[in-house]
Amino acid sequence: MNYMVEIIPDQSKSTIGEQLRKSLSKIIGEGIELDKLPLLEKKGYRIHEKIIGRGGENKVYLLENTQKKKSLVIKISVMSMFDNSDDAFYKAKRLREKFELIKKHWGEYFIPDERMFISKINKRGRLAIITVQEFFGDDIKDIFKEILNGTFQKIVSKDQLLKKDFLLFVEKLLEWKDLGLFIDLYGSKNLIIIRDKNNRSKIKFIDSHFLLSSDDFLSLNSEANSLLYHSILSRVGLLEKMYNKIRENN
Repeated sequence: MNYMVEIIPDQSKSTIGEQLRKSLSKIIGEGIELDKLPLLEKKGYRIHEKIIGRGGENKVYLLENTQKKKSLVIKISVMSMFDNSDDAFYKAKRLREKFELIKKHWGEYFIPDERMFISKINKRGRLAIITVQEFFGDDIKDIFKEILNGTFQKIVSKDQLLKKDFLLFVEKLLEWKDLGLFIDLYGSKNLIIIRDKNNRSKIKFIDSHFLLSSDDFLSLNSEANSLLYHSILSRVGLLEKMYNKIRENN
């Protein structure tokens, strides 16, 4: 049985190189089937076996490109694994649908493209959802940290393009708030400032698989979900407050 289930429609014929295959196998187990992994080229990637990030669901590893092309990150959903491909595909399909809705609302400018697939990650044949996304470097800033530190307004006051980005992002956020829709603003470094190849600062939202309504939170009816809901509302409030302050100073 082939456990590779590619989720995103992609006509790419690119394959993963043998060196990269061996490197990944050291991390996520023998027998991994990565022949059709999108976005990766045959040569030029070096795996960093040290975890560079960790979230509620994922462990994150760096795929460094040694040929001056874009490096990538691999996010492995170690907290949600599956014994059969139907269950894994169903979960991945739901995540992908949420990603597409978020991307449609905010646009490709704010939401980085990604590829999602399913693969075996251990000798027992358990399946995990794996996401591949562009690596934006080590010099990224968590917007909420900058706001709480009191440095964000100074940053945007010196960068008119970044200010424009921020105002547009928050306007889109408030449109969904009015509809009772929320994204994962709680995760560390989900909403960030990056530097592009021209050294221009840009805003990116890099964990676009969480989309719940107010009703969803209420129906889940647990203390943990109530805490998450109010934490996200608090962060929406922080962004809205900063949005209003920046507009007043224009």
